[in-house]
Amino acid sequence: NKHHDGFLGHSYLGEWVNIGAMTTNSDLKNTYGTIRVALEGRGQVDSGVLKLGCFLADHVKLGIGLHLNGGAVIGTGSNIFGVHFAPKTIPPFTWGGEVFREYRIDSMVDVARKVMGRRKLTLAAEYETLLREVFAMTRGSRAEITDNVLDLRTRAANGRALAQAEADAVRAFEPIGRG
Repeated sequence: NKHHDGFLGHSYLGEWVNIGAMTTNSDLKNTYGTIRVALEGRGQVDSGVLKLGCFLADHVKLGIGLHLNGGAVIGTGSNIFGVHFAPKTIPPFTWGGEVFREYRIDSMVDVARKVMGRRKLTLAAEYETLLREVFAMTRGSRAEITDNVLDLRTRAANGRALAQAEADAVRAFEPIGRG
């Protein structure tokens, strides 16, 4: 579903993908070199082609104004928003933008039901089971995202502690009698 301005060239899309207004992908490197694609277990692989857009798996949702590099791969059931440039590789069932988290499978399935319902289709029990099995199978690919969220929380806590220490130090050196 891409009804708004933006560019989506030389890309491969799964089913039930929705792309927000002004979302754009690159399909040509500034060096005019061939585009590399990350493949799980193989790392970055040379595609051998000059023009290649992105790969969006089934049920991917992209927010407005998102930019994707050529060869970007976004995994099944991901919902990406609130970031100018998306990472080149996003694991299946990822939620977020500035900070990425594992997308709760119940929430993802609920969205899939709504999206399909808008087209007068029903999410079959077998299809839901398949989505849940893929979610479980790909949990390991999201481990780094979970680690990054925990790291961000630690850095935020450290930042708050540092700000408090700085404020305490400033108060300790304020001249007496100032109010």
